Amino acid sequence: MSSEQLQPDAGHPAESWDDVRSRAYRTRLLRAGDLVANLVHDLRNPLSVIQGYAQLLRRSAPDDRDRSDLERILEETERMSGLLECVTEYLRSEPHEPVEVSLERVIEVTLALSHHFGQAHRVGLTVHPTSSVRMVRAQVGPLVQALMVVLQLALERSAADEFISLASAELGSGRVGLVVTNSPVDDDPARAGEALPSSWAGSPDLPLCRQLLAGYGGVLRMADQPPLFVLDLPGC
Repeated sequence: MSSEQLQPDAGHPAESWDDVRSRAYRTRLLRAGDLVANLVHDLRNPLSVIQGYAQLLRRSAPDDRDRSDLERILEETERMSGLLECVTEYLRSEPHEPVEVSLERVIEVTLALSHHFGQAHRVGLTVHPTSSVRMVRAQVGPLVQALMVVLQLALERSAADEFISLASAELGSGRVGLVVTNSPVDDDPARAGEALPSSWAGSPDLPLCRQLLAGYGGVLRMADQPPLFVLDLPGC
């Protein structure tokens, strides 16, 4: 069946069954965003109910073991609530004009949505601590999308049990950046350039990443050996 040509509809060329299934899958993915947004909305209410009852039961718990179990329930429901909020921010319809966005929040949302990527590659994802909040005029969803592209590339070039570091950084001349590196020590963002290293030339997602950043006056800078990515943006 997979190689069989199906009868064409009026105005449409003949397709194989594999082509039809592939096109149907792409259509499902396009509609998945709306489905997930609805699921997030539906999950929030029962989570709130569970949290409320767990808090009430914790106050009257007769012993430490019961209180410990209820604390665990509260921790997990709070973690799930945070994840649902991250999904909402990623999928939210963006305002036409850019708004002030914290790069630290972009990293937080990206880590929440990319946790399973690290587990699949057996690679640790760490956040380099920073003492200041860095702001840009952009939108959370597109910046998270761009950061996830380079994070996926970094993961693909990481060995098991390695770590990838994410950080925000001051780049000078009023610019700030999101930095992703496989280096085990602090890496210098100035090492990255706008020219595309030959080892990344085949990546189909990098052009979209560059275009998203360009919409906010940003550029993508990269270096190889070890991989280094800098999402370079004007600060505000």
